[in-house]
Amino acid sequence: MLVKHKFLYPVAVCLISLMVMGMGKMHKRVLETDGVKDLKVVHSVKAGKEIISIKGLVFSSSLGIETVKSEIQNEKLIVKVYLGVTRKGVDGNLDYSMVLPPSANKVLFGNQLKEIWSRE
Repeated sequence: MLVKHKFLYPVAVCLISLMVMGMGKMHKRVLETDGVKDLKVVHSVKAGKEIISIKGLVFSSSLGIETVKSEIQNEKLIVKVYLGVTRKGVDGNLDYSMVLPPSANKVLFGNQLKEIWSRE
């Protein structure tokens, strides 16, 4: 029985190391539109400012939203949602709102830059 434990210990260490390394890379995974259930994009005006709200649910129950980043490139607002392993404080509910810059005519989502809203 002692031999089994000596064998299992290195195997367990390797498995745990692979899991930790995988979780470290997981936060760099970017959510795409096909990974969002019930994606809704709403344009509104509040206090004279244009607001874009993006809502939905991440399809994978094991992944949650770590961070959401947006940037303007030319006349496009690019929104990227970074995923990580679900845990306390990291769930799959997407509920992101931001002021739409006047220069932005389109909102693109994810690495695939799929258009989810346009002024046209």
